[in-house]
Amino acid sequence: MTQTWRLRREVRFRRVAGEGVVVLLQAREVLVLNGTGAQVLGLLREGRSMAAIREAFQHRYSVAPEQIQADLERFIDELAEANVLTEASVLEPRQDETPEADASQPRAAASPGRPASAEETTRGL
Repeated sequence: MTQTWRLRREVRFRRVAGEGVVVLLQAREVLVLNGTGAQVLGLLREGRSMAAIREAFQHRYSVAPEQIQADLERFIDELAEANVLTEASVLEPRQDETPEADASQPRAAASPGRPASAEETTRGL
């Protein structure tokens, strides 16, 4: 598998407390990924190919290359089926891509006496 994948335009991703938070804007769904899943998605967002990710994980973990390959393929298939990823032969910078912000900072200012809505607080994801 030598494909390169990217986040779909209607998806936002952020790392929070060692996990990955994926927001599917159109579906109004939130997915939470464990640390390894967040690493994979972060590397994909950087434009890394599946081969480059597999190689990075081979150096990081004591797991057979065949197992890493199978696990990556299964995970990517699951993310593609959930409409998180789309295959990309050439990565182009996304117009709406924003740098990863510090998750401890507030996303939107609420009016005094009124908490921010879920829409306001997830806008930056």
